[in-house]
Amino acid sequence: MTSRETGGRWRSLLLGAAIVASVIALGSCGDDGATTSTTPGTTAATTTVAPSDPNLADAVAAVGGRYGFTASVTVGSVETTHVEGSVYDGTGQYLVTSGDRVVEYIIGSSGQWARQGNELWAVLAGPAPVVDPLTPLAQPSALTVVSSDGDDAVLEATYPPSVLGFSGDEDVVVTLTVVDGALAEIRYTVPAGAGEAVVVTTIDTDSEITPITVPTP
Repeated sequence: MTSRETGGRWRSLLLGAAIVASVIALGSCGDDGATTSTTPGTTAATTTVAPSDPNLADAVAAVGGRYGFTASVTVGSVETTHVEGSVYDGTGQYLVTSGDRVVEYIIGSSGQWARQGNELWAVLAGPAPVVDPLTPLAQPSALTVVSSDGDDAVLEATYPPSVLGFSGDEDVVVTLTVVDGALAEIRYTVPAGAGEAVVVTTIDTDSEITPITVPTP
């Protein structure tokens, strides 16, 4: 059963969780000066390639439509937001912990819902503060191959802050780690007050993901 949500209650519970929306955009830690050493059998590159370069598109496609992920937002040495999520054929289920508050979301083509604990699911009146971690990655403004070794690679993708859910004028550089041809980690750093927030998302394609049950009226 569900209840009708008419305001921004659930979004207000997650101060700072918009950081996760970019990633959780799905999150990753990286900076403009990241470097990768060259080892035997590894090629290193600093060449910027077109955003349509197949390295990124293929790595995202290789994840498939059924996967789990864990995302964290750390400011200083403190984890401020933690997300455990799964995506099954376009429907996502996310358990978001921010401070002492825990909110669960289900987001699909038929609607968006949220609840705390064992409460009834509430229909969200506005966009949820979380998305699957792959959606924001589709259109980088620039893409650089940092290193490549067979089916493994490290890419740096640049995005306008609005694409990742942030305000501001400074582009965000996201480090994407590809393992066995599939995207495995997303990492970036963004300003947070007087400091910085490190957003890291790891993607799990090995565990079995079960269908997500959408709340019923």
